[in-house]
Amino acid sequence: MMESTCYREGIELLKVHPTYTSKIGLYKYCHQYGMLVHNGAAMVIARRSYKFKELIPQILIDKYIDLKYKDKFNYYHEWKKCQ
Repeated sequence: MMESTCYREGIELLKVHPTYTSKIGLYKYCHQYGMLVHNGAAMVIARRSYKFKELIPQILIDKYIDLKYKDKFNYYHEWKKCQ
């Protein structure tokens, strides 16, 4: 329905992968800007449409990752590390 409406109105529709948008929005934007989780997820989706990358904040890495695992942790791609 969204695709057909955008096509009919001549509006460009960009599809992005929604993986981890709620977690990224919560950890990166909700506390910083005082917004709800859904708004943070929408912000992540909008940033993905502009091809921006979302890196894990260093404070979370320091808090949750042991020193002996940091090399292996840095090997994986961005938020895939959260699985």
